[in-house]
Amino acid sequence: LLTFSELSLGDHLARLADSLPDYYGDFYNYLTHSTVWSASDKSILGTTPGNFYTVFVPTNAAISQAVKNGLLPGDTTTGVPNFKPSSADDQQKVVEFITYHILDKNTVVPDGKKSGEYATLYKTIDGDLTFIDIANQPNSMQLSDGTGTVANLNLPESDILCDRAVIHSI
Repeated sequence: LLTFSELSLGDHLARLADSLPDYYGDFYNYLTHSTVWSASDKSILGTTPGNFYTVFVPTNAAISQAVKNGLLPGDTTTGVPNFKPSSADDQQKVVEFITYHILDKNTVVPDGKKSGEYATLYKTIDGDLTFIDIANQPNSMQLSDGTGTVANLNLPESDILCDRAVIHSI
């Protein structure tokens, strides 16, 4: 009989960062040093227990590319992340990156049933919603952001079920 998870979303991410560091480690390091992380209960500010969420976690290689592209703080030449940025602008980049990778009030799995645009936790400075476009087929999922950048689901390291949430590696 299936039972619900008693671990928080943050606890699941911590365990994944330990067990699959190449897929979850850098994202988790940015998360735990960000202003949206609550260390006391391992929660992500902006999420509410009992609501549905999908977290798309970029691999360390994808994080390195995001650093090179200037989307995250770090060395733009080598792609080495700076997990503890001191400037407010760099800290905001981290918050935007993390919240953009979490679907708000939706769970999506690669079953071919849900496709289309889904709102993320990230809101623009004007308070507008942001979206990820999902092309979903059985055992395959492709994500597109507002700039046309495409990411693919890493199926073997995905579909991690949490309490009303699911975590995917992309």
